Amino acid sequence: LAWPVMLGYWVVQLAGGIASAFCFCALFAPRKARVEAVPPFTWEYGAMAELIYTALLCFVVLNCSASRRNNPREDTNQFYGLAIGFAMIAGGYSAGSISGALLNPAVAIGFGVSGSAVDTVQPSGLFWCWTAAELLGAAAAAVLFRYLRHEDFSFEEDVAGYEPGLATRCFSEFLGVFVLVLTVGLNVIMGSPAVPWSAAAALMCMVYALGGVSKGYFNPAVTLAVVLRSRCSLRDGMAYVAAQLTAGIAAGLTIGWFHAAGPWKDITYELGPGRGYGPACAGVAELAFTFLQAYVALACGTAATPASWRTKQNNYSGLAIGSCYTAGGVAVGAVSGGELNPAVCVGVAIASLCHHGAYVPPHAPLSNCLAFCTWELAGGLLAAAIFRKTHPGEFRKEPLLAK
Repeated sequence: LAWPVMLGYWVVQLAGGIASAFCFCALFAPRKARVEAVPPFTWEYGAMAELIYTALLCFVVLNCSASRRNNPREDTNQFYGLAIGFAMIAGGYSAGSISGALLNPAVAIGFGVSGSAVDTVQPSGLFWCWTAAELLGAAAAAVLFRYLRHEDFSFEEDVAGYEPGLATRCFSEFLGVFVLVLTVGLNVIMGSPAVPWSAAAALMCMVYALGGVSKGYFNPAVTLAVVLRSRCSLRDGMAYVAAQLTAGIAAGLTIGWFHAAGPWKDITYELGPGRGYGPACAGVAELAFTFLQAYVALACGTAATPASWRTKQNNYSGLAIGSCYTAGGVAVGAVSGGELNPAVCVGVAIASLCHHGAYVPPHAPLSNCLAFCTWELAGGLLAAAIFRKTHPGEFRKEPLLAK
């Protein structure tokens, strides 16, 4: 996008944001939208939430709409709108109770200018802070895109044969898992009624964004299933799992930071069976729906493309994989929490250790994490075994472990 065109877009977008904000004030007077952190959060927490989820939104836009691999000539993808919309859902539920989840300088400036115009006593001055955080998020997304998409900055004829290195693929897995775990954690600590929906949206948009870099496994149990299915080497699989678990730890620390300043800071959110359910019940629930997610990932993401297809794009895999998270979260959330991912378990355990209620410390977070991870990895193992039975044509002349 040329600089003069970009500046022209900025002008009309800001004009649209300001006009719509004044319309809002006229329609809903005397109510007005204030650009500020939601109490008890202070401005730095709100700005960080805006930065993270604006970066997510911009990163998804770049990868789904602008990357060469996702948009080869005469075979552009049909999922970019879906992925971008679900990035907004992930950010809206996660950051909405922290910063308002504006995620757009045109919205922040629009509400800020209109709010200041109708209320000169208490003008909404934080819109400049929100705008700066959102622009920093956009810059971070551009830097991440440049690092992960080397082929977009080389000659076009080199794109078809380019394969990302192991370090690039591991960072892709780290980034996807970090977004997923952070989204789960922020929804939980803010009492969101839509944890499975928001988490699935984060998973879905990251699968679409980064599937062309690392295949978008974002789950050690899924990675195990793919290794056993012979679509990933044992060495690469172990590196992916290390990156995924590290991302879970990083996200857990971030969740704990937000939790310590939030409205429910005296409540302990811990990993374990739901009220009225035992460890075995919770473990079987995790196994069943982790199996579902891993099996769908194998069937939709690794099976051969039908010869009758007129496109090489896999437009449905991200939606199918993300929907498994919604189904599992809604079905067994009250039984086990619906983590369905060892990296999420690690993140929840770390977050509860980082901050918890003063009077109710977490009960055996590390042993519960180990137990849940074992059940979930068993689900991945079962998915690989069942896939071998239901798709025998995929295994002709293939060893159990790829070399």
